Amino acid sequence: MDTFVQSLATPHTSADSKIVPRPERFSSGAAATRAFITQFKARVSSCGFPLNDANKARVEGQWMIFFLALMTGEAAQWAAPHLTKLTAHFADPTNITAPFTSFDACKKAFFAQFLVADDAQQAVRELSTLTQGKLPVPVYTTRFADIASCTALFDADLMVRLRAGLSAEAKHWVALSSLITEPTTLTELICVADKADFTMRSANPSAHSSQSADPYAMDIDATRTGSSGRSRDDFVRAMRGCCYGCGSNAHNKRNGNHGLLVCSHCKRTGHKAEVCQDKFLGVPAFQGQRRKPAQCVAAAAADVPFSLFP
Repeated sequence: MDTFVQSLATPHTSADSKIVPRPERFSSGAAATRAFITQFKARVSSCGFPLNDANKARVEGQWMIFFLALMTGEAAQWAAPHLTKLTAHFADPTNITAPFTSFDACKKAFFAQFLVADDAQQAVRELSTLTQGKLPVPVYTTRFADIASCTALFDADLMVRLRAGLSAEAKHWVALSSLITEPTTLTELICVADKADFTMRSANPSAHSSQSADPYAMDIDATRTGSSGRSRDDFVRAMRGCCYGCGSNAHNKRNGNHGLLVCSHCKRTGHKAEVCQDKFLGVPAFQGQRRKPAQCVAAAAADVPFSLFP
């Protein structure tokens, strides 16, 4: 493989390529992903044939092959089947379909694989430091759910983490509420916690009066309604059995591959506007109460068209 990579990078090089270092092999990591792309494009753009034609236009197939051949470690496991299929396509283009139509398509898949994976790791780190503190339970659970949607953790793990982040008083009320019906999913546990918060406030309103200053507490309280006249409980009921990213009933959000989706209503990532909780509750566009969105491009459409808004 090293000989193959060297043969692509060195023959018929231009003068510019002699001062542009060859990119290091890529393994994993978001920071390394961006650096690798920058180094790769700088190097191959300065090369001659076979990477670029006589007019210095890139030869798409050769760019893709060289790009995939530079992967190592975890990245090589992802690249190997694509590289095999790509070389087979050039040997028999009539009968074998290329995995990517262009280098840009290959790069997009590369970003989706390694940047999104790194975002998931970052989300797990955020969950590890997230606690309720002095926040109302619904504010805490909503933030938790947003971050959790970016991870690949199972509900059993997420439920343990959510309980651990609750205040001592909230844990007590959630435990009492769970005696009636033990929640089995993260969504069910969040519903129990949000309702327990309402009960807790009702039982001792003076102890929680200072928390009412939170500007978003009423918007996301499970038992109170937003400007639309609907509550978070209504939202959970409407979404029961559906993916929280696209509304499909064929998969859940964790398996929906919606990491690159960006909502046109709240501008946060991970879901479409058709299933946006803020929109459902009547929160004005671009005024969501949770984390600011990352800059992502829109993903493909969901398996089954679904919308909370007829």
